[in-house]
Amino acid sequence: MIVRNLNLKNLGEEGKYSYEFNNENGEIKRMKDFIYIFRDQNEIEIYFNQWEIKQVFFSIHEFKENVLFVKELFKHIAHHEYGHTFLAPTTFDLGIKEAKEFFKKFGYHNSRDVPIEKKNEFLMIYSNSEFIRALLSLNRVELTRVYDEFKEFHAYYMVLKEKISNSNPEDALNWNYNILTGYVTNLYNQGEEMLSELKQSDFFQDVQLNKFPHDAYFELYHDIMQLTYDFFIYGEWNRLIGLFSENNMTYFLDFMQTINEIFKTIADKHSDIDVITKIIIQLSKKMDDINYEDLIFNNQVNEKHQKELKKFIMELEQDELILDESL
Repeated sequence: MIVRNLNLKNLGEEGKYSYEFNNENGEIKRMKDFIYIFRDQNEIEIYFNQWEIKQVFFSIHEFKENVLFVKELFKHIAHHEYGHTFLAPTTFDLGIKEAKEFFKKFGYHNSRDVPIEKKNEFLMIYSNSEFIRALLSLNRVELTRVYDEFKEFHAYYMVLKEKISNSNPEDALNWNYNILTGYVTNLYNQGEEMLSELKQSDFFQDVQLNKFPHDAYFELYHDIMQLTYDFFIYGEWNRLIGLFSENNMTYFLDFMQTINEIFKTIADKHSDIDVITKIIIQLSKKMDDINYEDLIFNNQVNEKHQKELKKFIMELEQDELILDESL
């Protein structure tokens, strides 16, 4: 059993992991999540995004008038953050395998510890790692997004599986449903405007600047996918059918259900983070074949790609998935 100190901080406060929120000029980046968690063998640091919390929960009349709702929502978020600890004991363990091996060899904790004389060696190892090579081989899918999706799904799933909470998070489900309703309806009616706004986002600008392969339509999928985990995990998926059907997105919903099924199967069958990463890489290759513009805006999906994903689930369930070692 690991016993660790717990440190609570606001964004902008100095901490062991505060550098994670700074851009190259040392300024705090615009962060959109409410809470961020980092951990090692000795401590857990939780950072609260006070600006986003204030903007959402203290400027909207309905929230100010419903303190109990906000309390229950944050309780679920806290359970979720604790759920992250079941995937890997430390933030370090979530890193790229080759980079972790390099750090362990020389006694470094992260890339910031690497001295100048070792930087080129580290960058060579990092850029030739399986993860980065896979990332650069994809055309539509941004690999780190799929990896993040799995980590978030896994944390929510652990809340149920490990009995961190014994009740359905009804307030969180309602919260996500309301966001989804606005998002899906606007996507149906104002899709091009949303796409244009997305292309101006900090994340999309970053991946374009770094010349990573990326598809704005995949990013739209990613934004919506993040809101579906609890509906799948708690058996409430049917609540989404009417919403997506009304907006001509039934195949899109089916696709997200399939990805959730794959995430659950991975979580049930595997605990080694490096093996999981290989599976996520392989899944991302399958997802890279999907035309996300047709999927979201035209309610079209290639039957061949559907079958490939279903086969992927079956191979996972039966321990017959052969991991691609060609990268």
